[in-house]
Amino acid sequence: MPNWPSTLPQSLSIGASGKAQDGKLRSQPDTGPAKTRRRFTAVTVDYSGDMLLYGDQLQTFLAFHNTELGMGALQFDWTDPVTDALAKVRIKDYGYSAVAGNENTDKRVWRLSLDIEVLP
Repeated sequence: MPNWPSTLPQSLSIGASGKAQDGKLRSQPDTGPAKTRRRFTAVTVDYSGDMLLYGDQLQTFLAFHNTELGMGALQFDWTDPVTDALAKVRIKDYGYSAVAGNENTDKRVWRLSLDIEVLP
């Protein structure tokens, strides 16, 4: 299983937030309170956040995502942003934007926005 590249930041350092998948089923009877029950025994947790990368690090990320992860289809080992435990995660979506320019493309600063899911 692939590992997150060691040359990249090891956490979502800017504006990280998380949300667990809804693991319950809710139904409203004709009268009285709603009924709920557990729907799944395990749920994913989605995290969103950003990290700052230099141009060469962005190229490393893109190569990792496109080649080793099969355009994001495969899971990989990474540190859970909350527990710091090793977790299996998948990249759901990503985007990047320039923060600071530089004549040297390797030294340009980019903000990488990641949406990942921690798998059960």
